[in-house]
Amino acid sequence: MKLRLFVLPLLALSLSACASLSLRRSKIVFMDPKSILPYEPDEPTDEEKGGVLLRLKPSRNALTYEDAIQIFAQIEKDTAIPLEMNKRRTVTYAEGDKPGVFKSVVETFNDDGTKLGEEGFMETPRGGIVRFLKGELESKSGKVTILSHAREAIFPVKKVRIGDKWSYEETLRTKVQGTWISKTSSVPTRIKVYCRLLGFAVLNGRRCAVIAVKTDSKGVEDYSAFWRKYSVRVGIYAKEKILFDYKRGVELGNVVRGETNSVAVNGDFSDYSKSISVSKLVDDVGSGGNEGAKGASR
Repeated sequence: MKLRLFVLPLLALSLSACASLSLRRSKIVFMDPKSILPYEPDEPTDEEKGGVLLRLKPSRNALTYEDAIQIFAQIEKDTAIPLEMNKRRTVTYAEGDKPGVFKSVVETFNDDGTKLGEEGFMETPRGGIVRFLKGELESKSGKVTILSHAREAIFPVKKVRIGDKWSYEETLRTKVQGTWISKTSSVPTRIKVYCRLLGFAVLNGRRCAVIAVKTDSKGVEDYSAFWRKYSVRVGIYAKEKILFDYKRGVELGNVVRGETNSVAVNGDFSDYSKSISVSKLVDDVGSGGNEGAKGASR
């Protein structure tokens, strides 16, 4: 959930200006998410049939996630330019500057321990961003800097039952800097996100709510590529499946699939890319689950 829905397609887009380079192409074969997140759907309990309350409960311990990412850019029939990444993220919490708010810091690392980026914001238990602090992510294909980021609460006020739907909106302004392409948003992009409670499942002995998330964003962006400026029509579609331990208030894992279609207005270049990211929690949040930020779990 949150930033990953938008950042993955942006990383794929940074490859679009490389169409004339002799980059290796391969068959498009995506990983099997179940090999990383072997969750099993389960019938709802009587309590769950009455609805569950979705809330973040910051832990006193840092949470560690492993992310497996695949991006296929410049898709032509069944081949594309592949990009694979394995990342590790740590999420740490601190007490906020007012009751009901906590600070979240997400640090991203490469396999060798190199720090690639950091996101920071003040948020509420319902997942709304009260104040954005910073956001950047760097890879071999380029760097994405989040210049501004606002988000409504991602969880409803009341309990939700299977089939219930809700939505929220995010706005962000980004700067993309790649080897051959660069872009700075002059106007924040608005992203409408739609959610639905699919059901319940068990992952490694832990019960979780399964939440489906999707978004669709279209617009025209101004890019610089090959020392020229281009106006590019960009369409980004992403969908995500989240496994959320609603009792402890922590995400156990997620699968994000994204598609990006970009075409220069003058027709000089275009790109169609697909991506997938599978994330899993690799440590335990402990027995408290909500002991990290005083007053934040209300």
